[in-house]
Formats: sequence, C-alpha cells, structure tokens
Amino acid sequence: MFVKASTKAQAKYDTAIGVKACAYKLKRDIAEDFKEACEEAERTQADVLHQLMKAFIRSVEAEQDTSGNLRFFYCAHKPRKREGRKNQN
Repeated sequence: MFVKASTKAQAKYDTAIGVKACAYKLKRDIAEDFKEACEEAERTQADVLHQLMKAFIRSVEAEQDTSGNLRFFYCAHKPRKREGRKNQN
C-alpha cells in the first residue's frame, strides 16, 4: 500500500505537536445547527469545540466532590427553526 509523502509528513507533524483527529456521530439537526451557529459567530467549528471541551473539563473538575464522585448533567437540544425546512416529526 502506497502512502503519499504529504500524508506521512502531516501525520508526523500532528504527532509532534500533539494533535489528534477525532470523528463523532451526531444527530443531523445538532450538527447542522452547530455549523450555522459557528458561521454566524464567524468562528471555526474546531475552535468552538476546543473551547467547549476545555470548559466542560473545568466544570467537571469543579463539580468533583470530596468522595471523588463526578456529577454530570444532561442538556437537551432544541433544533433551530430554519426557513423552508420541512417538519421532520
């Protein structure tokens, strides 16, 4: 199997600076709403995810009680309304 030199170079660079590629499966409406919100805010999705992950890590660390148990919370997503979007219910 042949691998492009640029692919190998990128992998080597990513390893050197500590970058990890991640793939997630999300509900379509959440992914679309997130993309639109990032565009409206003129920020990249990667930048926003980075900031959200750091904030979540800090909140979990702050919520850790003395017994070492972690408390998590669930936040429901309400899809944004878009013009021309068919009702998917």
